Amino acid sequence: MKYSLIIFFVMIGSVIAEQAIFEKVDQKILASGDFQNGTWKTKWNWPKNNKAFTVSNKDMAIELQYNDVTGRGQISTDSFHVPAGQSIKISLWAKAKNFDGGLWVNLEQPNEKPVAEQAEFFIAGGNSKWLKYEHRVKVSPKETAIGNPVKLKLWFYMYGRGKVLLKDVNVEIISKDEEAEKKWFTEQIKALSGTTPSINGNENIIDLHKKLIFSRSQKLSKAANWGILTTHSMAKVLRDKPFLHPFTQTIELDIARHEYEGVQICIFTKNEDLKNVKLSIDGLKGPGEIDKAHVEILPVAYGNASKMPEAGFFSPQSSDWLPDALLSNRSFNVEKGTVQPVYIRFYVPRNTIPGKYTGSLSVNSNSGKASVPVTLNVSSYTLPTRLTLKTMLLGGKGARSEDKAYLDLALQNRMPPGKIFTGMSWTNPSFPRQGKTYDFTDVEKRLQYAIDRGLNSFALCTTAKSGKFGFPKEYSQEWKKKMSHIVREYSAFLEKKGWLDMAYYYNIDEPWNTRWNQVKEIYDMVKKVNPKIKVLSCVNKVGALEALKNHADVFDVYMQQYYRQQSTARKREGKEMWWAVCIWPDEKPNLFLTNPLSEARMIGWLSYKYQVDGFEYWDMNSWTQDWKRGLQQKPPQDESWMQNEHGYLISSWPYPHTRAGDGYLVYPGNNNSALNSLRFEALRDGLEEHEMMTAASKTGASKEVNEIMEKHIQNVHIFNDTPAAMLKSRKVLLQLLSK
Repeated sequence: MKYSLIIFFVMIGSVIAEQAIFEKVDQKILASGDFQNGTWKTKWNWPKNNKAFTVSNKDMAIELQYNDVTGRGQISTDSFHVPAGQSIKISLWAKAKNFDGGLWVNLEQPNEKPVAEQAEFFIAGGNSKWLKYEHRVKVSPKETAIGNPVKLKLWFYMYGRGKVLLKDVNVEIISKDEEAEKKWFTEQIKALSGTTPSINGNENIIDLHKKLIFSRSQKLSKAANWGILTTHSMAKVLRDKPFLHPFTQTIELDIARHEYEGVQICIFTKNEDLKNVKLSIDGLKGPGEIDKAHVEILPVAYGNASKMPEAGFFSPQSSDWLPDALLSNRSFNVEKGTVQPVYIRFYVPRNTIPGKYTGSLSVNSNSGKASVPVTLNVSSYTLPTRLTLKTMLLGGKGARSEDKAYLDLALQNRMPPGKIFTGMSWTNPSFPRQGKTYDFTDVEKRLQYAIDRGLNSFALCTTAKSGKFGFPKEYSQEWKKKMSHIVREYSAFLEKKGWLDMAYYYNIDEPWNTRWNQVKEIYDMVKKVNPKIKVLSCVNKVGALEALKNHADVFDVYMQQYYRQQSTARKREGKEMWWAVCIWPDEKPNLFLTNPLSEARMIGWLSYKYQVDGFEYWDMNSWTQDWKRGLQQKPPQDESWMQNEHGYLISSWPYPHTRAGDGYLVYPGNNNSALNSLRFEALRDGLEEHEMMTAASKTGASKEVNEIMEKHIQNVHIFNDTPAAMLKSRKVLLQLLSK
């Protein structure tokens, strides 16, 4: 049997962590060899009789070529069988040649019934060297009993113009490698202690590792039963599992002016609960002073993932509790034998004198206190208020005065809720009439407030999807008249204010091909009213960018479909290109609870690499889906979800499936307050680093920035988001900007 050890971010069970996972290959199900063995079947082209798709053998590989911007070419493997409940690894090598398109790889049953969640992945277009793709799936069709064989095929769907070569396509049944796990932990312990561990009695190697980490945490606390370590902001620290993140006993950050940047303090306990824990900090001193008001202490809350299905990959890190919500500073208890992180967010005001600032953070409890040294290395570079990359939350609270906390948090995180300024999104305008026009007093005030704090894009008006969610089945003449009127009046007001360049008319969301004529009609309607208005189309149907290229000024595609949608061709034509992530496609990068925080941060980096113009996400507070699926009830509007009798920071918030977290990046607090999340923090950090890359390139360091991109990003689907590597490159960026 073949053994492998993977040490990076990868999905395992209910969570992804910075760690190793351990797998062995039990059986090879499919091996492609040199493609001369009859394994491959060209079933059909779509549309039928399409001659654009050709398949040939070349240089020990299979070459797929497609030369049409509509339809697709399809090829599959022969059928193979995998017992239900088993985990498999699909691996292959791919090379793209002048490919304005993408390849979608999907594991399917002959009846097209679902095989498992996330049973698909994408291969990038463009021009590339040979790249290795790997994807892991737990075969778990609902209608098949565990152990019974499931008939499967691996399908390849090709879209766009160009060529892609495939070789070494393999499907293997994998299982956990206990020996590899033991060896890895042994090496970790040896690296930490300098000695080879010896196991006594009922101890296992993982318990020994936890004991050693705890001993390191005691250096600051000088206590027998609790300790402290610090780690980076992208760590997903699991309360009841081995701590596998890099750590120190101090806080030291490199930070720009007008930037937010975080770190985590982790509090460990042994045989007793630690009670009444409270953190505090004084101001930091250096060439000037950073007031303590610019340091936020945010205890990390855990949501309940006990109903989340086990993904079937192999790690000591699968947990029923996932960290995400960031609470306001408060006292709390830490359960014995666990670890509790606290997120520390620093902000450096624009007028801060560059240099080194030092101070200390205090941790107090019923069992003593400790002090953590803090150093901030403040760069001379200042982030602008308004980012170069356009950003927008399509939904989200913030329009009402009582929801101001949500607007403020979204602006702080560089993702303002753009739809709250819309002039019309349903059947009637949003603003009160004033004679022949509208009263824009309220929206003017709200827009000015947001623009002063970084707003760079918003939805002028949006088109509801006909026949959906209670909207009428047709766009009536009355609706068109109302929409045309508000578009005319609102755009004239915005143009007078100098704000029209930030406004976008959001056309029908994700239109299927049956709605494309409606999309064209609405585009023509808007352009007739005011040709200066930019019309944005968010699409997920392949072929839409070609079909609608003359009826959209801005395209918004999903990151995973960037190649499949032939986005590069539209970009060359001068179209403004945005991208987004959502519940589907569900491949990386994404913002689910189960995905690593570094993926959220990498979104900004990928946006720079591909020079897209904007990033959009569909909502920040759409909580209902997870609550209905997990607890069959509506979500609360305050912090009642955080209540528990022990004072631990574990909550009733449900994370019931592997896509949990889709559509929300904040949590409801008391008194209409909004609570941030680890995911939103990481997304903001990446967006701010996109701005740093842009600024460095404009000041003569484009070569160095491109080297960073080459080091981290192969394509949209393959990238190095190891936190240590990202933070090292971030340090280089700040050095470039400080010259």
